[in-house]
Amino acid sequence: MAVAAGVSLRQVGAIIATEAADNTPSSVDEPVLAAAVEGCHIGAVRLLLEAGAPVNEKCGQGRTALHASYAKDERYEEYPGDGYKELRNARHEVHRVLVDAGANVEAKDVEGQTPIFACIGAGHLDDVQELLETFGASADVGRHGPRDPADARLHHRG
Repeated sequence: MAVAAGVSLRQVGAIIATEAADNTPSSVDEPVLAAAVEGCHIGAVRLLLEAGAPVNEKCGQGRTALHASYAKDERYEEYPGDGYKELRNARHEVHRVLVDAGANVEAKDVEGQTPIFACIGAGHLDDVQELLETFGASADVGRHGPRDPADARLHHRG
């Protein structure tokens, strides 16, 4: 996606929302970076970060782009076999780009939940492992969740 000089981050967000019919952002007030992340638009994520998009900007619920990157993704049911693996690889690349850009793996939303809680709620246990082992996240999933991520599947049904 080529973006002309002088185009605002909001305009880039509108382009992302328009081009991603299957992954339209949940709210027009959502930070542009989070919209790009939810659509797994890695090129747009990089472009936005290079243009100065704040990596830890929060939406009205206090969630960051990192929270959004670990949220439940219904597209997994649509991608059998290798398509699933490609989507997982793309999502892991988005996670790495966000963390490398300074995303706070301990950021809490208005309910006190960290990105690890989003992974658990989505049933993405490989993402829980990634956050804990690769990115050094705490096992504390937030004030409403259990302290042991392995127990969280029993606590939260997403």
